[in-house]
Amino acid sequence: EEGVKEKWSQVEDMYQQRLDLIPNLVEIVKGYANDEKETFQAAAEARTKASAALRVPGQALTNPEQFRQFQLAQDALSGALRRLMEVVKRCPELKTNPNFLALQDQLKGIEKRFTDERQGFNEAVRKYNTYIKQFPQTIIANMSGFKEKPVLRPGKAQTRQQNGNIN
Repeated sequence: EEGVKEKWSQVEDMYQQRLDLIPNLVEIVKGYANDEKETFQAAAEARTKASAALRVPGQALTNPEQFRQFQLAQDALSGALRRLMEVVKRCPELKTNPNFLALQDQLKGIEKRFTDERQGFNEAVRKYNTYIKQFPQTIIANMSGFKEKPVLRPGKAQTRQQNGNIN
């Protein structure tokens, strides 16, 4: 279980790094596309929900509904980022802004590292889940309240980002 918790904290760190980039990213894009208030508002709301989901570290691992809500909040944030990047495509001059380019590179790096961390987390979960199902561990796990942990699945928006479609 400790291995799963350690991997989960690394996943949470990637989510937090992504959250930290969003305000700066939105501000830069606003300077070039101020008429996209709805997109900026959606990004801010998604960031707030995703941030709230991160404020309960580790609890999502023991509560299936909370884990589902966590994943939904992160997927909504990924979708908001995708829509923000669609705005960028309509502003070619933004693609030459060095601050935007630096943030975009950081975001791509975070998304790549997140893919690796998610895979590591899922592998730790699979090992843990397999372990607690084996005899005699299953008896001890049942008596001690150890339950299966959920795997982290990428949402549709996140899958598109991981396929390189964030710019």
